Amino acid sequence: MKKFLTRFVLIVILGSLGIFLFVCVFPATFLLQERHKSQAKAKAVTLNLIKPSFEDFVAYRIDHGQSGISRNYPQYYEKLAEYMPQKAEAHALLGFCYYHTGKREEAKAAFIRAIQLNPDFFWTPFNLGVIYFYQDRYQEADVMLRRALALKPEATLKTIFSSKIYGEIIRSAKNFDYAVEENLKAGYRDAYRLLLLTSDQLNKSHRAPPDVSRQQILIQFF
Repeated sequence: MKKFLTRFVLIVILGSLGIFLFVCVFPATFLLQERHKSQAKAKAVTLNLIKPSFEDFVAYRIDHGQSGISRNYPQYYEKLAEYMPQKAEAHALLGFCYYHTGKREEAKAAFIRAIQLNPDFFWTPFNLGVIYFYQDRYQEADVMLRRALALKPEATLKTIFSSKIYGEIIRSAKNFDYAVEENLKAGYRDAYRLLLLTSDQLNKSHRAPPDVSRQQILIQFF
């Protein structure tokens, strides 16, 4: 009799638990999934509405900023960094946009965040090194440039070609015969050249800052 009662109670408990899961938990889980889907769709719609022309973006990079950069770019990458906060590329590109729209401190903060998320990407410490150099902050420039030069180019290329965020730009870059690999090689040469100038300033700090404007060492996205 006791065994029967024990089994009966167990069946009732399990049945009640099943009803609870069916009535409460499963619908709640479904609603939560639908909510996430709706939010993802809303974010995609927002990004598509403000997405700029990446051909103009690449053209701006190639002509060294002579064409000017639209305010649409910072707006787009601000949203991208908000929606995808763990994507280093979003923060790196936001830093590029901030820098070229005159927001130097915001640019540095974005690049620092990008380095935290992906410490193996050459262009972010390089860009920070360039910014620090032109601000006469040679110690910080030295650290960033050495960090950039210590990185393997293969890791940077892997990030560029596997990233959907960079992929949007690469598809437009093909129309300009833009060679990612060759530009990366040039970046390493520029980093080394700038490091020599930085080291010279640190060793002879009484000297006036060097004029490197004609050498066109600029921050870049890749």
